[in-house]
Amino acid sequence: MTGPLLAVVVAAVGAGASLLGQTALAVAVLLAQILLVVGWFAIVDVPGKEVGALLAIGSGAAADAAMLERGSDISLGPLAGVLGPALVLALIHQFTRKDKKGRVTASLTAILMAITLSVVAAALVAERAATHGEAVTITAIVAAGAASAVVASPLAAAVADPLALAVGTAAGAGAGFAVGDMDAGYTLGIAAGAAVLAVMGRRAATFTAYDVAAEAARAAAGAPAATGRAAGRQARRQAARQARRSGEAVLVMGSALPLVLAAPAAYVLGRLLVG
Repeated sequence: MTGPLLAVVVAAVGAGASLLGQTALAVAVLLAQILLVVGWFAIVDVPGKEVGALLAIGSGAAADAAMLERGSDISLGPLAGVLGPALVLALIHQFTRKDKKGRVTASLTAILMAITLSVVAAALVAERAATHGEAVTITAIVAAGAASAVVASPLAAAVADPLALAVGTAAGAGAGFAVGDMDAGYTLGIAAGAAVLAVMGRRAATFTAYDVAAEAARAAAGAPAATGRAAGRQARRQAARQARRSGEAVLVMGSALPLVLAAPAAYVLGRLLVG
């Protein structure tokens, strides 16, 4: 039950930070960005991931700072000023790598994905400063956390996914009603949107980890015939280690997803529904 517990703890920390204010929420979001990036690169394990992780975490921190600097002006325009240079630096990193430029496409794709997710999470900091921002952010965070916890449970996907949507929506709406005075329909809409994103994000992380582990297992299965028994045993041990690392990485990344995925739900639905 480690996965569900981590999701609940991180969501509780995020909701508590939002109660304290925009700066406290920015700190919680930064921690989530770090966990997300670390977990992501542990799953994909591409060349150049060390520099990529630094770029993604630095971009997320810069985006959070930009949102704090804007204060009550919640426009996401400054995020473009963070994404642009970050993408250029990611390209320069690929051109200057000294590891024979292997897997350039995979490396660049993974780094750009990490940068984008990290920067998008700053939208939660922006939304906190809006009208009803406290209620909107807490609704989205709690909904995403509750949904993520159900998805991470041992239940089969056919049962867990619809249950996660129901639990996430109910939990988020309950939290929103407790801390704010938004319209009930708006609160339910924000909670449902955050729950949907949480389920999709958690499943995507699991599928990615499964694909990586399956690829390592296939390589191990073909090793004995191609290179001998000793190489086969080594390949199987490596596949087992990769599967274990992928599982651990999903726990790390999954614990951050409630806050990260609550950001687009809170900001977009908050702007559309609450204003």
